[in-house]
Parts: sequence; C-alpha cells; structure tokens
Amino acid sequence: MRFETSPIVRHVDGEFEFVIDLTHFPLVVTTWFSGLSVPLFDRYEQWFTKFIATCRAREQRVVILEDATHMGRPSPAVRARIAKLDRPDDVIIDRVVVVQSPAVRGAITALSWVTGAQVLTVRDVPAGVAKCKELLQAHDIDAHFDVETYRAPDRSSPHNLRAAVLDD
Repeated sequence: MRFETSPIVRHVDGEFEFVIDLTHFPLVVTTWFSGLSVPLFDRYEQWFTKFIATCRAREQRVVILEDATHMGRPSPAVRARIAKLDRPDDVIIDRVVVVQSPAVRGAITALSWVTGAQVLTVRDVPAGVAKCKELLQAHDIDAHFDVETYRAPDRSSPHNLRAAVLDD
C-alpha cells in the first residue's frame, strides 16, 4: 500500500506527542510520549478515521502495535474518547499494546472484556513486534519486517518541535 504522505506521522501538543510508523505496513506502530491531550487525540482520531477508510477501500487488513511505554495516564476525558474509538475488525486484525506494568496490562485486558474491543498486551516492544508478525502470518499476510532489527522512533527534539505542532 502506498501512502500520499510520509510513512512517519508525528504530532505534538506541548509535552504530549504521538508517532505513527507505517514503514513496516501492514504493521502500524503508534508510539505515545508523555500522555495524551484532547486536542492530540482529536488529531489522532482524524488521521485514524482516514486511514481506516483508505484500508477498507483497498481491502487491506492491518495489525496495530501501540507502544505506551513512555505514556503517562490519560485524563478521564481522553480515556472515554479512547474507549469510543471505532476499531473495525474488517480492517484491524488485532491490537497489541505494549505496557510494562503488569497491573496496567491486567486493567487493559479487563477493560477489553467489558468493551468487547480485542486488545492483546505485552511487556516490551520486541515481544509486541513478534506478536504482530505472528498475527499477520496467521492471516496469510506478508509480514516483511525483521523483529530483531525494529527500532522504535525517538521523541522529537526541542529543535524540531515547531515543525510538528498541532496547527501545522
């Protein structure tokens, strides 16, 4: 699948940031830094809605890896918005969330049971990448990335934050 924009999508709102890495598509990696504001979630939701529509039109399925190892606890307003985000299973095979805390992994699993949203949790990025590759291969989708060499994106430096702010 070709994208009209860069395979790296980055948005910043103050101290909060997310990076979407599409270089290993159909693995979609979202890395969250510091936390998540309502305006930043709005930006993510806009991108995600367009992305899902594009995948659906092209009959392309994906696995999403969400790296939350650098993310703080979102506000109740943001958590409510996250819970309501539509993640259609005709496009998304599965979501794998990287969370280091066993208690938080357990809470995410319990929440997924309540909401019905399928979410797998793992303790680190290499385990998440390996799980995503396994999920893609189980659906006979070419997983053309190397688990051992995957590198998560770095956080924006203060010098390039102006180029990535929300009102770009």
